[in-house]
This record gives sequence, structure tokens and C-alpha cells, in this order.
Amino acid sequence: MKPHWAVATQVLITLAMKIGPLDKDGLDLIYTIGSNYNRKEVKGWAIPKTFRNSMQSSGEEINQMYKTNMKETLEKIFDRYTDTSKKMTLIVLTDGLWEGCANNDDVEKLIASFLTKLKPRLKKWESRWFSIQFVSFGENEPALDRLRNLDDNMPTE
Repeated sequence: MKPHWAVATQVLITLAMKIGPLDKDGLDLIYTIGSNYNRKEVKGWAIPKTFRNSMQSSGEEINQMYKTNMKETLEKIFDRYTDTSKKMTLIVLTDGLWEGCANNDDVEKLIASFLTKLKPRLKKWESRWFSIQFVSFGENEPALDRLRNLDDNMPTE
């Protein structure tokens, strides 16, 4: 992700400013590189400066030796989603190179498991309670195929 950090920062700021006013609790920023730069419940005009500073600081620590474990990060996010009365949108900025995952389908299995466990607790008439959007960077075909597979081939039941 390091080569895409500057563009990812701009995309993050743009998306955050668009959706920030819609979230009364504020926006959270969570990284796969640890929690040092995570930000919680950032609101209003603080969003661009706080997120930009966080991205700049965290980007300086990323090196080529780091291996992203997307499954581990998503597990932490899913575990925190206990109040199903609140809708949640998770936007993941990624190059899809998740070398820290043990298996290529770890993320797909985790998402499917999360959905299976969550469905019984949801109201039948809720149309959108939890959504995930992957925003991809780079041109690595296997990584892009992984992201396409998450979009096109996730089990619905």
C-alpha cells in the first residue's frame, strides 16, 4: 500500500468529508498496521486535519517488510459491532495484497461467518445494517481478482 499512500490519503479525506456529516457518532479510522494511529469518533471540521495527520504519521512507519493481515483487522471490527440497531458502513482502502493472511480465502470465510452469526439478531425489515466497500489501489491482478471475488462470489445465505 506504501506506493499508493498519498492517493489513498486524498481518497480517505474526500470520502470522510462526504460521509462525516451523516455519522452523529463520528468517524473511526482503523489501520492494519497496529492501533497507534487509529482515530475514534472524529467529527466535523476536525476530520480532514486529524485523518491527514494520522495518514502521514502512519505512512512513515510502513516498510516493505510489513505483511497485511486483513482478517485480523476485520475480526476486531466485527467483534466491536454489537449494537445491531446502528447501521455501519466499513470502507476499506486496500491494494488487496494481504500477505499476512494464512490462506487466500481467510477474509471471505470471515465475512461469511460474520454474516451468518449476525443475521439472527437483525430485524427482518432492515435493508442495510452493515455494509463493506473495498476501494482498491494498484494493478496487481491476483489482488484485484481477490477483491472481485469478494464482490461477485460471496455467499448470500
